[in-house]
Amino acid sequence: MPKKNNMFKLFARSVKEQTRLAPSVLPFGFLSALFEAAHPFVNIVFTAKIIGELMGGKDKAMLLTYAVLTVALNCILYILKEAFFSFFINTCYPKLYFAEQNKAGAKLFSVDYEKLEDKTFDEKTRKYQDSLKTKGSHFHAFAWTLRGIFSGLISFGAAIFVLIPLFKISFVRTGDGFLQSPYFALVVFGGIGALIVMVFFLNKQTQKAYFHLQDQYLNLSRIFDYYMGVVTDYKNGKEIRIFSEQKLIERDAAYHLIEKGVKIRKKVANATGMSTSVIAVIGAMAGFGVYAFIGLKGLGKAFSIDALVMYTGSFMIIVSSLTEIFSNIGNFSNILRTVGYYFDIIDTDNQRAGSLSADGIGTDGLVIEFKNVGFKYPGSDAYALKDLNITLGDGERLAIVGQNGSGKTTFIKLLTKMYDNYEGDILVNGVNIREYDTDGYRKLFAVVFQDFKIFSFTAADNVACGGEADGAKIMKCLDDAGIGERIRKMPNGANTYLYKDCEEKGVEISGGESQKLALSRALYKDAPFIILDEPTASLDPVAEYELYSKFNDLVKDKTAVYISHRLSSCRFCGKIAVFDKGRLVQYGTHDALIKDREEKYYELWQAQAQYYV
Repeated sequence: MPKKNNMFKLFARSVKEQTRLAPSVLPFGFLSALFEAAHPFVNIVFTAKIIGELMGGKDKAMLLTYAVLTVALNCILYILKEAFFSFFINTCYPKLYFAEQNKAGAKLFSVDYEKLEDKTFDEKTRKYQDSLKTKGSHFHAFAWTLRGIFSGLISFGAAIFVLIPLFKISFVRTGDGFLQSPYFALVVFGGIGALIVMVFFLNKQTQKAYFHLQDQYLNLSRIFDYYMGVVTDYKNGKEIRIFSEQKLIERDAAYHLIEKGVKIRKKVANATGMSTSVIAVIGAMAGFGVYAFIGLKGLGKAFSIDALVMYTGSFMIIVSSLTEIFSNIGNFSNILRTVGYYFDIIDTDNQRAGSLSADGIGTDGLVIEFKNVGFKYPGSDAYALKDLNITLGDGERLAIVGQNGSGKTTFIKLLTKMYDNYEGDILVNGVNIREYDTDGYRKLFAVVFQDFKIFSFTAADNVACGGEADGAKIMKCLDDAGIGERIRKMPNGANTYLYKDCEEKGVEISGGESQKLALSRALYKDAPFIILDEPTASLDPVAEYELYSKFNDLVKDKTAVYISHRLSSCRFCGKIAVFDKGRLVQYGTHDALIKDREEKYYELWQAQAQYYV
């Protein structure tokens, strides 16, 4: 919850950001509130005038005029109110929604990769995304609450203007006794004010409790999404049926969703029900005070019957408008908290970006050197890499081997500038990579990660990745990766959508085919540095060796790094780097390393030798 001294700053920033995201929201919200607030006063004022005319001159022409004006103004204000309100809801709201989503999405796309693996940042994004499910847009609730305050303020101001004569009368003795004295007015107005303040604090406490419970609801919502994903994803269907996992899922879902959900809903019902009842009682008490005060003043002949009608209606509007104002102000503390989730994302700082253009690096003579590099993941005290010294020469074939957790993938993350907070230096042609523009520097690399992603786009888009799509080049890369013929047989060739997430007629592809598509993507980028980070881990060692050997022929004179915890990718590489527990423990050719029977490479080779005989 933001501190009180920061609430006003957060409110002001939220208004500014809302205006930037959708400039029309504020003015149209104000105009719809203006006409909505003005609408009741037409009936109050003209009803009083009609009653006054009936009690007085009974001029038919004047009565007809008042009646016509009442109907006409009601129609005009209703049309204006609906027009502006409709535009506010149907046009301003969608603009606000998409503008917020676009800005938050753009930030998440551009944020440093290390932030995505940071637990604190992950918590921020989770809260932001979870709260979106209930609000659609964090600024929706903010805009709606601000509109409610506008409406309350306008109604309050108009009612005060109408009641100016009553206030003058109220503080003047109009008869004998306490009820006709100014003190009676002070007691009534003070009591009504106290009741409204009670509504404000009660609503604020209720909202605070509700927001706390809402956090628990959001957690349940996330769990519900998980279960829905499990049972609706056809990829899980085979395993669920083979192992009869239905009862397990139902039992676990019942515990998390039904038992916990009922408890939370009961708490919400108790909190909101009690608050609503108390507020209703307070409103009735305030209404009773208004009617009693104005009625007693009327009995004292302080004003006429028509004024009685006008004052009663206006005074009730004051009570309702103040209740609306304070209720919405009470809501703001919680609304600003959810808006704060948005600013948590937007305000995330990236590491210092290098200013040196990577275009000057060139593709010939590319040498990358790690000098005494050490790295710990955020929040960890253990080194993922320690005292790493290694040089990657131009056109070199390097195999990196080691068991799981030995630091192989961490090495690639540092090489491709996914993390910047490492010890030591990483140099490209003698220049620290921190000095280079990140996006430009990454153009040097084409990486196929172990957890590569094939998107539910067309096959061509998955290869070209949004860049200039050269149809002939795309097909050549698909052919080189061994999936060209499969793609040609698809309904629309390379322009066929994959999977059915976005397109009903999308084509499903196997795991092996998706691996070849990922390899095609790497070939299409045509970067000077190619890295395969265990993308074939699901293949058997022999199949992996065959694929790596073929890919090795395709990369030609490029620098290539092949990573595997298996050794099938090593035989054709000029050098092999052996990682163990975050350290480079051996470096050399296969023939040289295999001779040292006391070291890690020989141990790994012997453990897997049965696959290579």
